[in-house]
Amino acid sequence: MDFKVLNSIVNGELKPWLIDIEESTLKDIVRQANKMPVSNLQEVVDKLKHLLQPFNSLQKAIAVTNSKEIKVQEFCCNPIEATNLLQHFYKALIDSELIRYYNETLSNPFIKDSALDVPFQIGEKSLKGIAVLCNHANNELIERGFADTAPFTDITHYTLTYLRNNLLALYFSIQEPFKEHLSTVYSDVQDFFMYCLDNAFSIKLNKIQVSTEITSIAKSDNKAFSFGFKGDIADITKLIKVLCVHKNLLDEEVTKPETFIELLTTSDINCKAYKIKVGCKTNLFTYIAECLKKTSPRLTFANIDRCNYFFSENDAPIKQSLLSNSKSNNPISKQARAEIDKIFKENNM
Repeated sequence: MDFKVLNSIVNGELKPWLIDIEESTLKDIVRQANKMPVSNLQEVVDKLKHLLQPFNSLQKAIAVTNSKEIKVQEFCCNPIEATNLLQHFYKALIDSELIRYYNETLSNPFIKDSALDVPFQIGEKSLKGIAVLCNHANNELIERGFADTAPFTDITHYTLTYLRNNLLALYFSIQEPFKEHLSTVYSDVQDFFMYCLDNAFSIKLNKIQVSTEITSIAKSDNKAFSFGFKGDIADITKLIKVLCVHKNLLDEEVTKPETFIELLTTSDINCKAYKIKVGCKTNLFTYIAECLKKTSPRLTFANIDRCNYFFSENDAPIKQSLLSNSKSNNPISKQARAEIDKIFKENNM
């Protein structure tokens, strides 16, 4: 799988200490990129090409061999929030390329016989390159005197730290499904540090819990399906209206609070068509949706995707992959979580 974009951040024309893009151009690129959906791999590639407009050779290096639903990495690291325009550019670029590379690697068309092909196609061509680049980024940070802790005000400090940490998560995510056929398997981060890095660094790698939810929305057998609401309708009504006022939960020009309440509490969501257009950022909706599972246990990411009733603030269908990525890579702040938790508590939820 082509590794040119991520490699270029450390060794090529995307080096953050050399980057030179006119601010107005960068603003337009980042603004438009934030509006672009990433529900399948072709859309991810489209976003990457948009971000790489000033870099023609890199644009040509990215491609996609399938457009199936995106698979989410099994491991993630604690996120580093972007605080300025250049940081937002690099974060969007790295996040998008990680999605593309991970999914393309999992669907490698040259793996016909796992026992024969995985050691080379995954071990040598993919994992080895990730480890080398991770080590290179880490050494560059050390040579420049950057610490492993915030603040990450310098663009080189931010970008190389964000890249290095996510390369580690990418390594373990790719290693996981191919363990059985790899000649070398690292059991944990310390094991990886010992054999792959010149110097260790401080990081916590988190394994994403894959949902074991087996109840899904049945559209072919005509069986009634609900989100399993088991609370008090008066409480959920008050809660949703408060969230709309204080957190802009819904775009009320499209979706009234009563419509969302009806969908949450109905005994059969397929009796009529709904359109639930979110008014807030996806990461905020993701957290609210998880909180709503306390009283609507079947309001899972998978079922939000399958029902096709939920749309983002940009009017794009909300997919399971988008929610999972948002939860892992762009969680809301502790303050925002505390504010939402307080609203739920005050409304008996």
